[in-house]
Amino acid sequence: MRKFDFCAKIKARKVISRFEETLIKFFEQYRLTTYKKGENILRPGDTFTNVYFVKKGYVRLYNTTLDGKEITINLFKPLFYLSLMYSLNKKECRYFFEAITDTEVWKAPLEDFLAFIEKDREASLLALGATTNAFNSLLMHIESSSAGRSYNKIASILVSLIRDFGSTDEQGVTKIDFSTTHRVIASLAGISRETASIQIKRLEKDGIITQSRESIIIKDIEKLKEASSLE
Repeated sequence: MRKFDFCAKIKARKVISRFEETLIKFFEQYRLTTYKKGENILRPGDTFTNVYFVKKGYVRLYNTTLDGKEITINLFKPLFYLSLMYSLNKKECRYFFEAITDTEVWKAPLEDFLAFIEKDREASLLALGATTNAFNSLLMHIESSSAGRSYNKIASILVSLIRDFGSTDEQGVTKIDFSTTHRVIASLAGISRETASIQIKRLEKDGIITQSRESIIIKDIEKLKEASSLE
């Protein structure tokens, strides 16, 4: 199977980071709204009259089945891409957007943002590149959530989270940058919370990860990628 290219992902992050710097200069003139962890920013039926940009925090995009089961579509740091898509198409929101950490969000009128993009050719090109990278990240998540047995799925989801939201400190410790509950990981993988907890314990027993109250720490990224069945 296809091997993850983490160097390519770092390059993609640089494109997004450059675009975020450009966006921050635009968005910081607008009011900043704060959402507490667990609070819904948007819910099905809401209409987008603004383009959203997350200054700080992480957002979960999910929906529920008829029997009440949560299905997480993706996790985002920038909420910008989907809000722009819905605003341009004048569509009602179909999903829940939940702050999974304390989150700060700027909201700008769509007309103002389009005028900004029209005037700034570099910003429009960066928007195209960053949106393409976000779409690729979504495709990788879909691949991760459909790989192998439950053990493989959980490992694959963790590889995906590290790729998109991981950091390594000066001591070489790699971890996900926010507290990730078993419930969220389970809904990303499309399995029950109980099953996810069992498989996370297996990964811990195998010496691949360890858990703390703040995050999941990756002890051996190569073994984690092997367990994900994506190599």
